[in-house]
Amino acid sequence: MSPDSTPVTATTRLGALVGERADGVLRFLGIPYARPPLGDLRWRAPQPPGPWEGPWEARRFGPACPQPPAQGPTYVSPERSERQDEDCLYLNLWTASADPSARRPVMVWLHGGGFRNGSGAEAWYDGAALALRGVVLVTLNYRLGALGFLAHEALEAESPLGTSGNYGLLDQVAALEWLRDHVAAFGGDPGNVTIFGQSAGAGSVRALLECPRARGLFHRAIQQSGGFASSALPGPGSLNSTYADKLRIGRLVQQRLGAHSLQEMRARPVSEVVAAGDARMRRSNPAMRWWPTADGRLLPRTVGQDVAEDTADVPLMLGHVANEANVLVASFGARPMMYAGMAPGVLGRAALELFREHPPWRPASAWRGLESLFTNMIFLEPAWEMARQLARLGRPPFLYHFTRVAPGRRDPRVLANHTTEIPYVFGNLAQLGGCDERDAALSEAMQSAWVAFARSGDPAVAGAADWPRFDPGRPVVMRFGDAVAPGPYPRGAVFEGLRRRRG
Repeated sequence: MSPDSTPVTATTRLGALVGERADGVLRFLGIPYARPPLGDLRWRAPQPPGPWEGPWEARRFGPACPQPPAQGPTYVSPERSERQDEDCLYLNLWTASADPSARRPVMVWLHGGGFRNGSGAEAWYDGAALALRGVVLVTLNYRLGALGFLAHEALEAESPLGTSGNYGLLDQVAALEWLRDHVAAFGGDPGNVTIFGQSAGAGSVRALLECPRARGLFHRAIQQSGGFASSALPGPGSLNSTYADKLRIGRLVQQRLGAHSLQEMRARPVSEVVAAGDARMRRSNPAMRWWPTADGRLLPRTVGQDVAEDTADVPLMLGHVANEANVLVASFGARPMMYAGMAPGVLGRAALELFREHPPWRPASAWRGLESLFTNMIFLEPAWEMARQLARLGRPPFLYHFTRVAPGRRDPRVLANHTTEIPYVFGNLAQLGGCDERDAALSEAMQSAWVAFARSGDPAVAGAADWPRFDPGRPVVMRFGDAVAPGPYPRGAVFEGLRRRRG
């Protein structure tokens, strides 16, 4: 408990919870939304929690779900990341009032991390600033890696759904069901729920848009840097991996565990399961292997496939960051030969235009060229394609593009990277560092837009320029950078080359 906080109690149908009040915000941490997925419940759909005896102590984050060491930047405070446990299905909630009559919009954040890492306790996701703007802000943990997304014939045979492999997605559905039933006790409106997330969290949002079981549990959605209609090729490491790919990987994990039965797999220590699920396969990236997979029952299509008439029809906001792929390029390095060989395979003759802008024979230029290639291929062009498909269905979304680099972070290898917009959205610039008053104003604008969207489905902010919905004939995005203003969609030579290749 913080030294300047006081205890506060909220009462749900499951029992009372003791949280804390500080600086005008109530926070309830480590709330169990499902039974611990231990023993025979490993690789099963989450089970509803039972009532607890006495007040539930909700002043400390629950443990993170088991995961391997992060391969890239992490934003978890040490005190929030040291504890990992298979008993990890907890959510956290910030609100300015626990009055059930308040009926505040609810915003549910789904964390990123490639479905391999992360937790709802990460420091960038502190919900106090957004709660002060009149929403109930919720973060949560969901099962990751092989524990969250392992498919296997034996699991399929025992499942009432006749499928396997999307347990992490079912966790998210269970958390939304818990909020439907109990969020009013914290001043939230169960009839006005916005799901939003970044990277794999945005992929989670897209999966929930496609999941019939999630219908009616949320009413608006925001995808930040992920979950778009991808142009990635199918395969065991891509967003479009098939259910058959996942079953094959499940058998491989069983072999790595040295288990002869499902019972033995469930008896293996969780550390062994995490290690077996994280081991690299040929032509397979472990950070992508565990994305939700279309199984024809729980999930009709993968995160990267085209939207369709049965995709949930809710107000939607999509967006990306100017230099998304800087982190990706930094993770494997940029070699001129790699760049020179990869660009023509992706862009065809359009690679010549990219090479004129970023020649392939210099390492620094190869870095910028690969960053442009991957940013466009994974984020900018797929977001356009998804927006175009939604517009064709009569559901045009709102689009944004984030370009700001804080003055204390200006470096040729930093720029506006994947994840950079998160502390602006949450009002947690102190976690980012290097910011000035212009960053503070930008964060104010983004918080206002996100909350306005959660409240009404329209991100328009009083006094700001009009933010139109996407129109393929006149594509406009709201640009969040040194200024906040609508502008043209960021389409360059790489983007146009990808459009031509897509056909």
